[in-house]
Amino acid sequence: MAPPPGDEVLAGVVAARIAEVLYGAAPDPLPPRCVDAAAATVALVRGYLYDDPLPGFDPDPLPLATDRPDFVYGLVALGVRVYHDPASPGGVLGADAYTSGGIPEDLFTHVQHYFARDKRSWGIA
Repeated sequence: MAPPPGDEVLAGVVAARIAEVLYGAAPDPLPPRCVDAAAATVALVRGYLYDDPLPGFDPDPLPLATDRPDFVYGLVALGVRVYHDPASPGGVLGADAYTSGGIPEDLFTHVQHYFARDKRSWGIA
């Protein structure tokens, strides 16, 4: 299933900003790893916010960069984390205590406040 068209535009903005954070400026062309990290980040956030879409329904659009800068800051912070994680076999650990095998820290631990107001789920409150 292809991502919604708005997600590709948003991922392009996020990829450029990830490159700025990592390299000081966005090179042209953008490094493929930045582009991949941005696309993965947008997909992760879509899954976090909307879970699985119902059959027959179009997915809701994610906020645009111009509408919600805080949302984009969260995407960039998460994207940098996604960019770095593949370099570490155990992921980023959540504590310094040795507890036998390393358990990777949840990706959304430190950035979920950027996305919390957009989180939707089915259920009874």
